[in-house]
Amino acid sequence: MSKVSRIILAATFALAAGGCSATIQGTPSTTPSRPALSSEANPLAALKPCDLLGQMVQGLNYPPVAPDIVNKELACSTRKSDGADIALLLNPGVPFTEQPTNAGSSRPGNIHGRRALQMRDLGKVKGGCAVRLEVNPQANVVITAVSDTAAEQDCQLVDQLATRLEPMLPKN
Repeated sequence: MSKVSRIILAATFALAAGGCSATIQGTPSTTPSRPALSSEANPLAALKPCDLLGQMVQGLNYPPVAPDIVNKELACSTRKSDGADIALLLNPGVPFTEQPTNAGSSRPGNIHGRRALQMRDLGKVKGGCAVRLEVNPQANVVITAVSDTAAEQDCQLVDQLATRLEPMLPKN
């Protein structure tokens, strides 16, 4: 896995986790401790991240999308040979109001009336950009772009992708 891929993976999951800092007591196991969300509780249940991302990058000269190696059901990405990465992460059960880890470089807004949060300069990466879109108060999606260009160019790309994605998401 390339350095940029590792960084985008870490940034995507840091964005998904937000500012979590709680300590959980117990014994680690490979069995999930949280029950799966029902389709009623999870508005993202019918969505497939690779189908969404594939539609979003049509016409942008990206190679075929692939499921994330860590979370195949919720994340998907694509990478150009020049190192430009795009990832999509579905966040069922993660409140939109959660503060991002880089709150100083984020901008709230909306896309077609849906609440959005643009986050620049992801973690220790110079540049990079992500947009979080609210699906409902307890679910959101995150689109991330990381390349060797400035954050402004990555943000223009994720804004374009978020505009393409918004109509494909369930309405509140």
